[in-house]
Amino acid sequence: MFPRYTVRVRHTLLIGYGAALGACCRYAIATYWYVDAPFSLLCINVMGCFLMGILQSVHPIFTTGFLGGFTSFSTFIFLTYAHMNYYSGFLYICITTCSCFAAWWAGDKIHRLLQKKQQ
Repeated sequence: MFPRYTVRVRHTLLIGYGAALGACCRYAIATYWYVDAPFSLLCINVMGCFLMGILQSVHPIFTTGFLGGFTSFSTFIFLTYAHMNYYSGFLYICITTCSCFAAWWAGDKIHRLLQKKQQ
């Protein structure tokens, strides 16, 4: 009856499932990895940005869904505010931003190399 609507709902639900799985993975890593909360989130966000750079042309279930749920900007801001003074918070923001950009850039370079090899 409404095939376009059905496809959109199905894709939306699949992206939601991916996001839930990504959030569960983030929670498991942050909980069971015995490191300080801000550092574990830094590593999670850098890994997520690296994977996003490599897998940017993969289906949105993985990129928008799983990696969107896996990485967390709101938790990043909360941990920065809750656990740090102004100097260490500013330093943490700079390190996170630069590290995530560098990780995405490296992943993008690998993605482009893999595309060239396939051609």
